[in-house]
Amino acid sequence: MRIGHYFSIKQIPTIEIAIVWLVSIVLAATLWFQVLEAGNRLREAALDQASLRAHQVNIAIGNQVTTLFEVVDHALLELKQIYASNNSAQFETAVRLTEARLPVGSLVQVAIADTSGDVTYSNLGLKKKVMIDDRAHFKAHLGEHKDRLYVSKPVFGRVSKRWSIQFTRPILQEGRFIGVMVLSISPSYLQMALTKITLESDDAVAILRESGEYLARNRNQGQVLGTSADPASPFIGPEAAMSGTFTAPAYFDKLTRLYSWMRLADYPVTIVLGLSENAVLKPIEESNSKDRRNAVGVIALLAAFSFGISYMALRAAKQRELVQRSEQLMLAARVFQHSYEGFIVTDAKNDIVEVNQGFTDITGFSREEVIGKNPSILSSGRQTKHFYEDLWHSLISNGYWRGEIWNRRKDGEIYAELLSISEVQDENGEVSNYIGVFSDINQIKRREAELALRADHDPLTGIPSRRLALDRLRQLISIFSRSNQPLAVCYLDLDRFKPINDQHGHQVGDQVLIETTQRIQSNLRAGDTVARMGGDEFVLVLVNYHSADDLAHAVQRVLDAIAMPIQIENVQVNVTASIGVTSVPPDEHDAELLIRHADQAMYIAKDSGKNRYHIFTPESD
Repeated sequence: MRIGHYFSIKQIPTIEIAIVWLVSIVLAATLWFQVLEAGNRLREAALDQASLRAHQVNIAIGNQVTTLFEVVDHALLELKQIYASNNSAQFETAVRLTEARLPVGSLVQVAIADTSGDVTYSNLGLKKKVMIDDRAHFKAHLGEHKDRLYVSKPVFGRVSKRWSIQFTRPILQEGRFIGVMVLSISPSYLQMALTKITLESDDAVAILRESGEYLARNRNQGQVLGTSADPASPFIGPEAAMSGTFTAPAYFDKLTRLYSWMRLADYPVTIVLGLSENAVLKPIEESNSKDRRNAVGVIALLAAFSFGISYMALRAAKQRELVQRSEQLMLAARVFQHSYEGFIVTDAKNDIVEVNQGFTDITGFSREEVIGKNPSILSSGRQTKHFYEDLWHSLISNGYWRGEIWNRRKDGEIYAELLSISEVQDENGEVSNYIGVFSDINQIKRREAELALRADHDPLTGIPSRRLALDRLRQLISIFSRSNQPLAVCYLDLDRFKPINDQHGHQVGDQVLIETTQRIQSNLRAGDTVARMGGDEFVLVLVNYHSADDLAHAVQRVLDAIAMPIQIENVQVNVTASIGVTSVPPDEHDAELLIRHADQAMYIAKDSGKNRYHIFTPESD
């Protein structure tokens, strides 16, 4: 490290003043740059953390919406199949069961329209002839011979006299189109679900169709029904990315928000969450503003000190008091001692000639221990020879170097520092000294590492998150496919977990998830992986099993461990799990497809009675 220069008393005061101001400018610039850089990092970290939180909330909402859509679509399939069989009594029973199965407040109407669009049935009753031949959810199936689900934008019902979202499928009888089955779902129910999400007062969350029409919004619901989002929004259209973020002012209240969207994989629906930029950045901006004010105060003091030293040096020169001038230069050195940053001065041979108290506070070395020594005593060994060659090349070519470096304290601890090195030349243009100013940035590095860890691990259980699980699964698929070894993917969902949260609270629910995670881990083998996908859903990747029976025993061990009673303080709870299993071979080598197949098998296990596993077969896809 190189900086600063001691001048002979034979030199003129102008040079002394120049070095004082040079050091002052270096210190001021370093301080200001560090304040701005720290502020920018905190701002970026806050936005990254907000983006991550928004994505996690989107996943949770997406899971709820997907579950509701699956229930509605299952009911549609069942109702139209019974209706096509011409068994009216069984159909009425199925309608009553559908009303009971769907969440309270979600179902508006069950209706049937014939091939002309005439509503021939409504569970609300029909007092007069009603036609829906002009409605998009009818025309989407008109004359169609392919069974597919259609989800409409909210429309005002002609029978129900309420706003509702139409879920429809064509009714086919021996391949012939005979009408349309309609389940009308209340957007108010979706809005009620959104309002239960814990958000700041200015945050907004909405559910939209793929084409941009609002299905529900946690605020301004009455204004959005029947309207669409800005067509230029990046989440609109079938070609839009599955997820992403952007910042923009809202149409309704003009508030700038950080938006995060996620498209559902199986339905043409997008979840959009907007976090108020002011709310996210307010504490950061307050902290940054305070830091900048403090920095301005320190720079003003430094300038005052520099003015004072300059005045004293000029006065000493006029009076030809060389000793007084020397003392004034020493005063400049004492000013440096008040800096919180480490300050080190070497001569042209790179031997240390002076350090300040900040140097001692950061490194642990006293002034006496380092004077006359080379700064390499601080070397951590982490930097390569090539790194130092580039450093010296920049310093010689440009007269300065700035960057991050790993050094070692006196007690052996390795720490990160932000270092600036400047070259000082004498009146002949020869290098006389080097000045180094550095600060400890260990806390910033730890913060960066924590943010990286949170992005890849579940904050409650500490196990890998969905993203890290997919990365590991892709790596394992690549490794095991080359060696032709089997690999299994299991999708685990806890049975009846929601009643535990409802009865005992989320704190007990969280402890159940933590205990379940530990039981799963204790029953896995070396090399196996468990990850939390969100809520009460987990993915297990099993390797090193020798047969199908070996795999079945491993899965059953996990089921048995989870089913054991859990004691949390004075509360005993019982949970079980349903597990879907698929393996490679014979299944595909695509990570996301394997998880989807395992998820489908898990639903079969649940439908078969829960507390069991089901192995995926192509017939269950």
